[in-house]
Amino acid sequence: MKISIIAGIAFVFHLNSLFAQDPQFTQHFSVGIYNNPAFTGSAGKARLTAAYRNQWTSLSGGGFNTSFLSFDISKEKLPVDIGIFSMHDRAGGGTLNTTQVGISLGRGFKIFKNISLRIGLSGAIANRRLNTKNLIFAGNIDPIFNSQFYNSNYAIINYGMILHSRTFLLGFSANNLNEPYRSFYLTNSRLPIRYIAQGAVRVTPENPENLSGLFLTINYLKQSEFTSFLPGLSYRYKSIKAGLAVRDEDAFIANAAYSGKKLSIGYSYDYTISKLTNQTGGSHEITLNFTFGKLNEKRPGISFISSLF
Repeated sequence: MKISIIAGIAFVFHLNSLFAQDPQFTQHFSVGIYNNPAFTGSAGKARLTAAYRNQWTSLSGGGFNTSFLSFDISKEKLPVDIGIFSMHDRAGGGTLNTTQVGISLGRGFKIFKNISLRIGLSGAIANRRLNTKNLIFAGNIDPIFNSQFYNSNYAIINYGMILHSRTFLLGFSANNLNEPYRSFYLTNSRLPIRYIAQGAVRVTPENPENLSGLFLTINYLKQSEFTSFLPGLSYRYKSIKAGLAVRDEDAFIANAAYSGKKLSIGYSYDYTISKLTNQTGGSHEITLNFTFGKLNEKRPGISFISSLF
């Protein structure tokens, strides 16, 4: 993507402030480990998760493309549940790329007869790479900006906890606890802490035969001055799920999914309603969760996690 002279200069020198927020997924429960490490092992068995988000598809040169992959497992012989994950975010047609690779630990405890607490901790190594070859500067203002690559490497620490039963879930996490420096230049740009509060409740009585039910979900995110509030309502009938949500004054969201005994596949579309208008093309998101292996009956998992978006 080629941008104007002024925008190009602003892009380089203010990149740290323009991209101060982490990527976020609409189907936040489907990528639980990314938002809250306490979700590690919450399926009670082995789980493979994959997600892809294509945001603002109509932008010239490409918008934002984010992919996430994780694997976590809960075993009776292990003292804690363990997971590994990776995230890659591509912005501006590949002008800015961010990659994370990390490990997460989780553990569940029963605190009352029907209520359990999960806690989690994760750490990741991240790389942020700027490719200036797609930027145009008047008369090659400074040769240093011509087709140069800049790298920033840093570490990330995340913490989270979840209180849950068979009918409700309350979670809180603090990501980027160490607020790492990730500047390309001499400025001390730090990645702000990303706070997330999540909640879900089963509105209708539990149906053990087919898992059908109506669910209310909430996701609140705050990172520096940026906030996002995402309430949603979804209904599951046997293996089929459908729902609606709204993100502040940003987007209306429709989602649908198939959820079998082992495999869950979800799709959501964000229709932009902000001042950007839907000329951005909106955002598409696909998630996949595959669980397998023996259920760990000694440690409490989150029984209805597969029913949530």
